[in-house]
Amino acid sequence: MDHAQRPFDHVNLVLRFLLELVMFIGLAWAAAALVSGTWQSIAAAVLAPVVAIGVWGVLIAPGSRRRLPDPARLVVELLLFAGTGVVVAAAGLPAWGVALAVVAALNALVLRWRRI
Repeated sequence: MDHAQRPFDHVNLVLRFLLELVMFIGLAWAAAALVSGTWQSIAAAVLAPVVAIGVWGVLIAPGSRRRLPDPARLVVELLLFAGTGVVVAAAGLPAWGVALAVVAALNALVLRWRRI
């Protein structure tokens, strides 16, 4: 079956994009929640996702000139999602942290298995 005709693949790619957004939002929220002080919370809420976006953009993004090959790229992806899950859990939402890490890991493995 042609790649364009596999709706399951498109659903997984959309899920992947949404998981990335949730990761960045989760990092911002958790960083703000874990840091005391208004300005420190604001700075942490900005810096945490900016660092993750930078790592993602340089090492994982499809258009990057420094994109890691698999399996190194998979390891970095899983570390980012797992790290976000841990931080979200530490900030008071353990179920959300675990859910993010597990769903992201399954999605990453399915995308590689389907070779999208």
